[in-house]
Amino acid sequence: MYSSQKTASTLFSLIQCVQIGDEKHLFIHAETECFQLWQIIIILYVAIVTIPQRLVFLLAPQLLLSDKIGGQQFVFALICPLPFIIYWVYLIFTKEENTISNRNCKNISTLKILNEIQSPFSDSPLSPWLSWAGLIEIHRLSLVLCHNLIFDQLHSYFAKVMICVLALISVTSLRPYKHSYLNNLTTISLFSQVAIGSCSSV
Repeated sequence: MYSSQKTASTLFSLIQCVQIGDEKHLFIHAETECFQLWQIIIILYVAIVTIPQRLVFLLAPQLLLSDKIGGQQFVFALICPLPFIIYWVYLIFTKEENTISNRNCKNISTLKILNEIQSPFSDSPLSPWLSWAGLIEIHRLSLVLCHNLIFDQLHSYFAKVMICVLALISVTSLRPYKHSYLNNLTTISLFSQVAIGSCSSV
């Protein structure tokens, strides 16, 4: 998850453009004009792969747990997530798929994947179809988006502080981790980020 966050940050920095005169130029290399072919390919990759990957972590754990999908489908979804996300949303909203069964997952690989994704988190899911791991991935992606796509520093700090405040409220009220010390450490970390961000924006 950490490596995917770094990859997302790098990709967004390659499509971050600023207005110079009548043209847009790459923020990290002002001599490069924006919207060249390689940048369009990166934008498409971000839209088709990078952002939907976070939804994979949000939706897949509960679908794996209910035996609606298998471990192999989860792995392919990480490589090409968009079509799988569309299919999974169809599964969730189809009437016959509305309830999660309590069947045990028979596939060992599926159990291993679930353990890797869900082991730090509470056994109580965020909702019948959403997972804590996915919510944390979306929180991280939101911070990356704010950092790379909001050019005004004050507005960027404000947006990031608001995201951390929402995350802090959810952690303190819902206690997503199994162990209390993880909840406490996360609370302290988020509170520190909110405090630093608030001071930086003043």
